[in-house]
Amino acid sequence: MAEKDLRWDSMDKDDTPLEKLILQFEAFNRSEGKTASTVAWYRTGLGLFVNYLCTSNINPILGSIDIGVGREYVLHLQKRNKFVDHPIAPQQDQLLSPISIQCYVRALRAFFN
Repeated sequence: MAEKDLRWDSMDKDDTPLEKLILQFEAFNRSEGKTASTVAWYRTGLGLFVNYLCTSNINPILGSIDIGVGREYVLHLQKRNKFVDHPIAPQQDQLLSPISIQCYVRALRAFFN
């Protein structure tokens, strides 16, 4: 466990793009035997987070993410309509369900852990 902490402490967080870390997370999940649908779900959920960062003018690098950004993202999800930017389903006036929000948050927790 100490080795993991040393790698984290020595990592340059200010210049590490989230997109690069997401690709590494995807490779890790595949190597752990996660199903293709689980890997795709993580990719979708994390991609939505990166899109939120970009539209909020937050640089999508590890050093710019903190608990405050995560909380702002949850608030954003609570105000988001269903099927925004969906390739097939039209956007609806209903908001995301609490379970959908919980799933997006779960993807973030898995990634940041």
